[in-house]
Amino acid sequence: MKTIKRYWKVITAVAIGLFMLIISVFKLSSKRKLEKTEEKLKDNNAEINKLKGKIERVTEEKEAVKKKATANKKKVADLETKKKNTPRKKRTTAQSKQNIINKTKRK
Repeated sequence: MKTIKRYWKVITAVAIGLFMLIISVFKLSSKRKLEKTEEKLKDNNAEINKLKGKIERVTEEKEAVKKKATANKKKVADLETKKKNTPRKKRTTAQSKQNIINKTKRK
């Protein structure tokens, strides 16, 4: 008991020192983890910005394709109406036969 009474200041200082050492180690590890997560967040933000640019590009292309598709549909509809309205030449069987013979002749 006498030795404890003599060295109580040293023992408490050592205990407080160990406690502070443990706390500082935990703070350092948490600081490192925080830095790593911040780096990951920065990388993710950069990737998000790249993807936003790609999304904008895709939407622009999509709108252009839609415009072309509607224009093509209009052209097809016009051509179909013209096709229905054009008169057909009536051919006799002799004319049809002659047309087939002309196309199949080899030179």
